[in-house]
Amino acid sequence: MTPRSFSFLTILLAVQVSAQTLANQATDPTVLKQIIIYGRHSVRSSTIPDATLATFASRPYPPFEVQPGYLTPHGAQAEILLGSYFRSYLLAEGLLTGADAADAQNTYFRANSIQRSNVTAASLATGLLPAATVLVHSYPLGQTDPVFDPISAGVAIVDTARAAQEVNGIFNGAALPAALSSEYSLIRSVLFNYANGTQPPPATPAGLVDGPPPCNF
Repeated sequence: MTPRSFSFLTILLAVQVSAQTLANQATDPTVLKQIIIYGRHSVRSSTIPDATLATFASRPYPPFEVQPGYLTPHGAQAEILLGSYFRSYLLAEGLLTGADAADAQNTYFRANSIQRSNVTAASLATGLLPAATVLVHSYPLGQTDPVFDPISAGVAIVDTARAAQEVNGIFNGAALPAALSSEYSLIRSVLFNYANGTQPPPATPAGLVDGPPPCNF
């Protein structure tokens, strides 16, 4: 089992306590002081070569027009929209003032040292605080961040052979395929381009591999 570098980002938003929150203390002593958001990257291109993906699907995969594994323009736009949703909510709750430069002083954005994570965090910041310049804290791109990938950074040691043994002991046999049969059927119908639920399922097209594509984090 080979350790993989996952692309996470963390956003910490410290806020002032709103008047509405203080008014509710008579019945609820809880005081909201900050919001912490953990998330993964938005839409990215495939990290697997098109030639490999083509062996699993009857139709060509769409062109992403960015480097493998990079955030797509649609992915960035989706994250801006997500940030704007949070902005509307926090403004309504009185947790943002609308003075973006001042509000930005109470925020902290941290991303893994991968392009798709950095651009995701910056895009979310654009939607959340559109009139402010927000710094995304990160290691240099390509340098392993021990917070997000402690195994590759050498600050944590995992017995990969033992881990693989434990996982295989839980997920071997027919239990997992049976539990995910509906999901597998849906994926197969998309890859081979037929209506989901068709009975009996069509045969595997000539020259293609019948099974989920390789893991594509």
